[in-house]
Amino acid sequence: MAETTVLRPFSRGFRRMAACLIAAVVSASTIPFAAQTPGITGYAGTSQAILSSFCETADGGTIAAGYIQGTSTGPESTTYDALVVKFDASGNIEWQKSYGKEGNDFAFAITPADDGGYVVAGETYSFGAIQDDVLVFRIDNAGGLVWAKRLGGTDEDWGVDVKRSANGGFVVLGNTRAGGTAEASSTYKLLLIGLDSRGELLWQKSYGGSGDDLAYSLTRTKESEFIVTGATGSFGGGGVNGVVMKTDAGGIIKWQKYFATQGDDYLFCATEASDGGYLVAGESFLEGKSTESNAWLVRLSETGGDEWQKAYGFGMNDYAMGVTNSGKHGFIIVGGTSTSSVFQESWAMKLDWSGKVKWKKSYDLTGNDILYSVRSLDNGGFQAVGAFSAAEAASPFIVVSDKSGSPGSSCDAAKDSQISRKWISAGSGLTGYVPSDPALTSSGIKSSVTVTTVTLAGETVCGDN
Repeated sequence: MAETTVLRPFSRGFRRMAACLIAAVVSASTIPFAAQTPGITGYAGTSQAILSSFCETADGGTIAAGYIQGTSTGPESTTYDALVVKFDASGNIEWQKSYGKEGNDFAFAITPADDGGYVVAGETYSFGAIQDDVLVFRIDNAGGLVWAKRLGGTDEDWGVDVKRSANGGFVVLGNTRAGGTAEASSTYKLLLIGLDSRGELLWQKSYGGSGDDLAYSLTRTKESEFIVTGATGSFGGGGVNGVVMKTDAGGIIKWQKYFATQGDDYLFCATEASDGGYLVAGESFLEGKSTESNAWLVRLSETGGDEWQKAYGFGMNDYAMGVTNSGKHGFIIVGGTSTSSVFQESWAMKLDWSGKVKWKKSYDLTGNDILYSVRSLDNGGFQAVGAFSAAEAASPFIVVSDKSGSPGSSCDAAKDSQISRKWISAGSGLTGYVPSDPALTSSGIKSSVTVTTVTLAGETVCGDN
């Protein structure tokens, strides 16, 4: 690899996953969903598992995607398979299935299809992948496999998010080292892929510079265009800077900006604001300190203008992983805090349009935990999905809150968070991405995918259930 700034490897094991869409045009972040009973529910089985992307289903339930250890290759396997779990409106599991083969296979995002079922995007080391390739597959409402595709080149390629397009197809966001080989690798580039409703490849574009550039999330706007968030080592005043790019439905750039503080910066997620513009969120490191960071928020106009940047924290590392529009009442942000080198807790906070904190909560599941993705509910509360680990085994959990962020009056796991505003010096500028063709090839792999029923079981941690 060229001697360029290396981005934090959230692409390996600790990935930013976004909530998906359910409405035909606007993003999930702009639509409050039906309220549910407040509480925290954990889901565990014989293998460790992560659920980190989810959306509401037509019957008022939830469907979530992630990955689970040792299903398609046997209970003693150390490899992972993509995982999809369907919950009813009360949080009970209706069905759960894994999808994979001999290597590691991960699901990082899920979105509903216009004509029923869901499309899942992620990463595969199976099915003849030279290194890792983009994995995209479609399932019906019962989890049955409709089609599956592997897209890749001669080096690393992986998907991180997927959204429906206005034409009934899908747009996949990922990252690529297209153009590199095992002997001489190129730098990382952002990747957008257009698919039709059958998963056939329509177009592909990569975006990069002289350094490494990584994408983390994809948001569909009310105009059926797309907002990409990520990090760039190619543009800005040195180091790593957050990056936001808006494209049309075919991947043509409308505008592109970098955003920077004193240290390295990463933008993991975005939401469209109900009054116009966007809020993007991530992590900003303190100047000269590679192990201390704050959650970082940037408010943008519809044309990418920098309206304000704010940081929040209280631990050694604080990071915002998910953000949702809360209607006329501002935004809800979720993430995690590392208060030491061995302890991590999840948190949520609500901000008004100016970034002022309205409430802030932390959730302690007696282990290390983090919230990845969030959607607003019509009672002013939220539903969020995350992961907790105890005894080195990871399991998913779901938080449902009331309008004050509480998962129930009897829930001892929730408390007021210590997170608060932090001073930052911030700026922004233009990036210079020029789309190129990564020349990935697409292969149908449906007949090779092993589909397995898995056995996660839900247990109420606390709440009003």
